[in-house]
Amino acid sequence: MSRTGVLALAGLFALGALAPRAHALQMELTRAELCSISHAVVLGQVSDSETLWAANGSGGIERRAFVDTYKVLRGEKAPMYEVVLPGGQMGELRHWVEDVPNLEIGGQYMLFLARRSPDAGGGWEVIGGEGGAVRVAPTGFGKGETIAEALSSLEGCNGR
Repeated sequence: MSRTGVLALAGLFALGALAPRAHALQMELTRAELCSISHAVVLGQVSDSETLWAANGSGGIERRAFVDTYKVLRGEKAPMYEVVLPGGQMGELRHWVEDVPNLEIGGQYMLFLARRSPDAGGGWEVIGGEGGAVRVAPTGFGKGETIAEALSSLEGCNGR
């Protein structure tokens, strides 16, 4: 796949930092382009998740997925990344947010991530919409593409 996800362009650079949650003008980016603007690109498996009230003060529900990393392709090396996904369900209350990936527990992914500000509750968020969470199947069997296919789609983009 040569094109993935949708990334908002308005406000991409605020003091030289990526602003991945901007919602104006949108365009598709390749995985190599997503990689070049990501703070981190990781391969990992979702070990757990929780749904809670958003920590950013604007209300809503968010999910926090805990991703055990087995390879950091770009960014800081960490054994685990806490990835915040807007939306979710608590009891009968459901908050749906368009183009947000669903990271399944046990699922293995290549994730394009940006650091969230401390005011937003910290952690990491997926950039590039659903295209920013590439499902991989390390053995080549099961859901997703092989790791070799996912890595080759980065066209050489890796560590800073």
